[in-house]
Amino acid sequence: MNPFTSAGILLALVSVLAYVLIALFRKKNPPLLVDAVAIIVGALAIPGAIRVSLAMSRPEFWAIVKSLPQADALSLSPDDAVFVMVGSLALVWVAVSSCVPLFKRVW
Repeated sequence: MNPFTSAGILLALVSVLAYVLIALFRKKNPPLLVDAVAIIVGALAIPGAIRVSLAMSRPEFWAIVKSLPQADALSLSPDDAVFVMVGSLALVWVAVSSCVPLFKRVW
């Protein structure tokens, strides 16, 4: 298994466990299954975004990009690294900002 996948699963399990324990001990609001699913998806997205952004720095990736035909506007080019990095940062931002209100609800 990929280390980023393992890290994502571990982060998801720890995050859901923390969410459930906070909800049970604080007794303000009960833990909801839909919140746990959102936390799992958000926690899995973070290592995935890191993996995608790190893949851009690998020479194998650029060898594949350079070997592809650059025929249309949707073709990959080395200039697209900026867009992938910004997209990865946006994915991490959305994942974290979607999980924070769920923890605040039970805190």
